[in-house]
Amino acid sequence: MFSNNNNYNSQGVPSFMAYGGVPVGLPKGTVPQNATGGAVPQWALGQQNQTSPFGQPTQLAQNNTQMSDGSNVLFSFNDIYYSQNDSSGNTIYKGTADHEGGFSNRDNDLGGATNYGITQSSLNEYNSWDSQLKTGIDFPQDVRLLTPEQSKQIMDEMYYQRYGINNLNNLPIARNVFDEQVNQGTGAGYDLASAINEYKGTNFAGSSNISQPLANTVNSLTADEITPFNDLLSQKRMSRYFNSVDKYPQQNVNNLNGWYNRVKSYYSDPLEFEKLYKNKVDDYILRKYPQYYNGK
Repeated sequence: MFSNNNNYNSQGVPSFMAYGGVPVGLPKGTVPQNATGGAVPQWALGQQNQTSPFGQPTQLAQNNTQMSDGSNVLFSFNDIYYSQNDSSGNTIYKGTADHEGGFSNRDNDLGGATNYGITQSSLNEYNSWDSQLKTGIDFPQDVRLLTPEQSKQIMDEMYYQRYGINNLNNLPIARNVFDEQVNQGTGAGYDLASAINEYKGTNFAGSSNISQPLANTVNSLTADEITPFNDLLSQKRMSRYFNSVDKYPQQNVNNLNGWYNRVKSYYSDPLEFEKLYKNKVDDYILRKYPQYYNGK
């Protein structure tokens, strides 16, 4: 049995290879690696849409993230979507797949019936979506029947690629932006533009789509700038969550603790994050909107 939460998917394909993975511009003789240090197998070094030994078509990824030592490390959508564990099995990054879980239909969830992070309305949109990015056919009409792989495919095509998140070349930032796009509507592009304008003094207009110039500016951040910038992006996510609670307190105050923990997993210093937001979260629940909080 292979684990989806680390290096392999359910078919035994290395997680970073499910959508392919070949680094761009590595020096001759360099052994390509994925974001967790696994070597890219030789069958992956061919042409786009080559078939793997496991019978799955592959595509070449183009995302590389620069590490603090200046080296380039390949990552693909699976490195964003799934959690990453250390050699002892401890989670060092909780991916969107684990944040979302399986089927739910909570009264406090304005999205309604949701399966593996895909709402019924999103599934309806995907099934009628006319786009060259779309490769899924004969997907179920009922969200309860979605498989984990189908859900991942929708997230890859209709969120990650559609909104230009795949243009981001830094793994921690791409992870944070993608998770916001999935969980907070289509506001990630707006928050990314706002964060880079604040951080670098630029003047990008907010948009649900991440333009190539915006992505290029984010990609140009130095190794020393990446962490504080990503933390600033997390702060903007929290502001959006608080605004959402103020707009729909009856439903969303009951989601605030979960949202807080979700963004905390993307912040560089959990203790600092607690100092910034824990009291405000408690204030919203216990004093501002206690009449709506039911703990569910």
